[in-house]
Amino acid sequence: MSNNSTDAEHRFERAARATIILLSVSILCFVPSPTDGAIINSASCSQAAVQSAIDAAQNGDTVVIPAGSCTWNSQVSISKGITIQGGGENATVLDGNTDAFFKVNGTGGNFRLTGIGFHGSASWGFITLDGTFTSLRVDHLQFSDVPGTRGIIVGYNSRDLPAIKGVFDHLTVSCSSWKIFLAQYGNNNAWLAPDDYGSDNAIYVEDSTFTGTSGATLDVLDGECGARFVIRHNRITNGLISYHDTGSTPQCRSTRIAEIYANEFSCTTSDCGWGAISFRGGTGVYFNNVIPKYPDGYENGATTEIYRVSYPAGGKPWTHACDNVADRVCSDFRSHCNGGDNRACAGDYDCPVGTCSVDACTKDSECGSGATCLSKFDGQLDSSGWPCRDQTGRGQDDPVTHAQASSPAYWWNNTDFSNNPMQVLVADADANYIKPERDYYEYKANFNGTSGVGMGPRALRPTSCTAGVGFWAADENRLYKCTAANTWNLYYTPYPYPHPLTGSDTTPPASPKSLRIR
Repeated sequence: MSNNSTDAEHRFERAARATIILLSVSILCFVPSPTDGAIINSASCSQAAVQSAIDAAQNGDTVVIPAGSCTWNSQVSISKGITIQGGGENATVLDGNTDAFFKVNGTGGNFRLTGIGFHGSASWGFITLDGTFTSLRVDHLQFSDVPGTRGIIVGYNSRDLPAIKGVFDHLTVSCSSWKIFLAQYGNNNAWLAPDDYGSDNAIYVEDSTFTGTSGATLDVLDGECGARFVIRHNRITNGLISYHDTGSTPQCRSTRIAEIYANEFSCTTSDCGWGAISFRGGTGVYFNNVIPKYPDGYENGATTEIYRVSYPAGGKPWTHACDNVADRVCSDFRSHCNGGDNRACAGDYDCPVGTCSVDACTKDSECGSGATCLSKFDGQLDSSGWPCRDQTGRGQDDPVTHAQASSPAYWWNNTDFSNNPMQVLVADADANYIKPERDYYEYKANFNGTSGVGMGPRALRPTSCTAGVGFWAADENRLYKCTAANTWNLYYTPYPYPHPLTGSDTTPPASPKSLRIR
């Protein structure tokens, strides 16, 4: 595969033009960074100097870290709505070995971190973000050969708070070993809310470059616990986007919503894996991505997995396979201590009385306040147990019955470099649970309104249609869904690009440079 940067830029621009850039809307909606407060200059880039400057800052202030290279062996803690601004990702460089370089616990207010380069090893994540924020922007950072466990971790310690939303943009990331760069934890209550496509209620990752080097594969983002994310207008080399579903992490439900579009994938090894994108749970829209085909690419555009089908002995409270056995579970979808103390638990160590109930519940009194013991965990609408809780193609929970609405995923105009369609492959184990024309809809070249997803000018949308199919009106940048026989309704409009929090910063991601294959 050619690595000609000019060709790559042209391909990326073609994909980007497929999504209308609503600059006027962005300007009207722009929320300025918190730069109206005082400027607090850190004496140096050392950990002690930066922490001292942060301690002196008030909400709305900007802490400026000067250019230099400093080694940190401990983290700085932040619980204020401030901007932390380095001299540039190649000018202010932090190295070291610590649990996290920046540990942020938001208590409201606007927070921004910008203009810093990271080296070294973070045993957990270089940046951890918890709490609540009025606005959040993390931008113009460089992570060179991230060897730590994660690059950025969002919401891990605040999963019971409203999910964090914001934008991560203009990041340059390289890894020489398999790594999850951004780990996002949402809130399980996202399953009680509507899909809410195309809103700001998500983590946005845009205009960034992600590169796996030395043959490594980089997982750009891994979401769980009701995570909602949008990954758009990025360059991803030797990387993939894969996220968790219900069953793989105790107490965490599946990713809720994924919007993945206008990204360019590339591959500098003979095989970049089974698929560039996963269908691992929840629902989503996936379109206008450029994905090279194997060899020298990906075997499929997207692949599927249901953890509780592949690995039925999952985490509490979902320890059983998705099948036709009616497993009981508390309506808050958590395990609780038995023995008279019904607090939520992930293990026996959480229970001052009794133990953490393996089967989640047998009666209402074993569940938390306001929760009841449901008679079944999965939908069991056929003999396979389908639909599995939170699997691909499921949406909002009914507040009374806790049954889940159908919310199929839509996949269209994802092509290789020769403009051939890249397709969705359903794993053999999932074939009874994830079916086309029910749980997901895929692009059809000769779309006539009876199946799949069509695309083109709105004027070419068929008059007749079968409920569930979609049509992408490329001239309007909108997806229409057939909601009943011969009835089209607007279903999805992308959120303005670039994200309003970035203002007028429309610099495209740079082409990967100095890649060496070993």
